[in-house]
Amino acid sequence: MYYTSILHYEYSLDGKYTANATAWNLVNSRTTSSIAYVQLRPCRLPDIHIRDGSEVTSDLFKYKRYQNILFIPVIKLDCQGSIKTILDWKVFKISGAFSIPDETNEYHLPSNIKTSLKEFFIPSFTLDYGYYIFQLTVAMVMRDGSIGVSNVDHSKLEVVETTLVAWIIGGSLIRTGWYKNITIDGSESHDPDSAVPKFVYNWFCRTENETFPDDFNELMNTKTISKEEVKMLNKLLEELSKKRQLLMSPNCTYKSGSIIDNSILTD
Repeated sequence: MYYTSILHYEYSLDGKYTANATAWNLVNSRTTSSIAYVQLRPCRLPDIHIRDGSEVTSDLFKYKRYQNILFIPVIKLDCQGSIKTILDWKVFKISGAFSIPDETNEYHLPSNIKTSLKEFFIPSFTLDYGYYIFQLTVAMVMRDGSIGVSNVDHSKLEVVETTLVAWIIGGSLIRTGWYKNITIDGSESHDPDSAVPKFVYNWFCRTENETFPDDFNELMNTKTISKEEVKMLNKLLEELSKKRQLLMSPNCTYKSGSIIDNSILTD
């Protein structure tokens, strides 16, 4: 069984008071305490609204890792008895869009990020992929140095992955002559979500009338030409090039499928 007791008391001086209430029966007793701030002038809760991010879980604002994040809240204060305002930003990485923030999922930011300013700036590449809750607490400091009224607002966002950029310098405009070496440069490829990406390059070749399979794993399972095979093919191309040059020589004629030098007549 529960009992409710209401006590009205009028304080004669402003300040911070501790109110104690004790209840007991024949078996046990219990005491609870509560802090009361008595002010001569009005001090209402701070009105906070974080404009950036999302308040609705079903429509989260999405950021890329390469983007800077800037929160600029709108704060309205009406506390005549306070001497200072304290702002405190915290970030929580949550497991899903419907999770709640607590001490176990607080995201520890680098020390160079200021969490006590009105504008909250997070540089690119700071946050990993996932869901985040940003919490702003605004507290009013009274004349005796104690914390008076305070209020909290939250905003949610999701950091999502960006597609890798594969880039061949020159692209389809690359031209080369017959039997000429060609260099294909993919060094401009980059990962927008990483300041220092580490790439593994896999090159694939097809003729104009062929198509690549949609599944990348099929490409990875295609035949890889070894260095020895490349050397053998280059040697074959070199021999074909020499024969082609010989055919184009003015001192050569083509007869009965044989190449005949005019200086060596066999017929």
